[in-house]
Amino acid sequence: MDTQKRNVFILLFALLISCEFVPLALAPESTFSVIWITDTQYLSQTYPSDFDNTCNWIISNKDTYNIKMVVHTGDIVNTPSDLNQWENANHSMGILLDNGIPYCWDAGNHDDQSSWNGMNFKAFNASAMSQRPYWLGDDSNGRSTAVHFEFGNWNFIVVNLEYEASDPALSWANSILDSHPNSYAIVATHAYLDENCRYHQWSLHLQNTVLNNHPNVFMTLNGHYYSNGNANRTVIGNRYELFFNYQNLDSERGAATVRILTFNVLESKVDVKTYKIYSGQFATDSENQFTLNIPIGAIPEFPANLLPLVVALIALSSVLLRPRRPIHIQDSQRPPRSQ
Repeated sequence: MDTQKRNVFILLFALLISCEFVPLALAPESTFSVIWITDTQYLSQTYPSDFDNTCNWIISNKDTYNIKMVVHTGDIVNTPSDLNQWENANHSMGILLDNGIPYCWDAGNHDDQSSWNGMNFKAFNASAMSQRPYWLGDDSNGRSTAVHFEFGNWNFIVVNLEYEASDPALSWANSILDSHPNSYAIVATHAYLDENCRYHQWSLHLQNTVLNNHPNVFMTLNGHYYSNGNANRTVIGNRYELFFNYQNLDSERGAATVRILTFNVLESKVDVKTYKIYSGQFATDSENQFTLNIPIGAIPEFPANLLPLVVALIALSSVLLRPRRPIHIQDSQRPPRSQ
């Protein structure tokens, strides 16, 4: 082996023992879940035990569903000035907080009619939440929030916007999304897609100002509407848009219902199920149990610490596969032939 080849092999061996290998396939774990709750105002007002039960169910099932995030899309309370309702909501969401379950929220129209009281309660205090490792930021004292989480080599962010967020709030959302162009992004808000899959004026503004400018936004979530239906969905390009709100069902206990979004990154799909905590039943109709085909995991992010190894392999291949040039020896340099 000549000196050049030997040096390349030495370099390759050094890289092999210094690299920390990261498996490209997730084994055996390939799924995780995001839990979605919304419009809990009647629970905070009248059925606080149902709100507690909802959050306790999430704790009990965190391992079963491998829960990475809980998203609350607003109308936390029914009367924003009623501190008893905020106390109830704080107690319920505090169950998640005390058990280390990551979550985010937005202020719905019932949460902030003249002032935002959420900031005065631990479970909705953005300053306190900023110490959590999953917290990305907030706007307007926690009326809008942003979080992130990881699963294997995949990064996800959730931007959760208050009801009919102002242009400064939309600029804040854009800054979060601009800072994470390689993350899979979910944009949640209180009111966006209505029960008939229509868009109102602010919804179109959100599309034009935020959503359509960020191709990594693959999903939207919202509640709010309920007059003509409790669930619907549509798709725009590669972006799935989901509406869900059970607040008016079953004597207004319906918000004690969770949407379970289970992501399978190896099969590039999201299985969506809807479970009523107060009755212990799944809703099995096609609007509440379905599968979305989303190309998450189709091209996993390559581990950066393997890049030097790849460079070394390319260098080694170029040496080993390089064709040798024939050596021409002049007659004056040839050794004399034996007679």
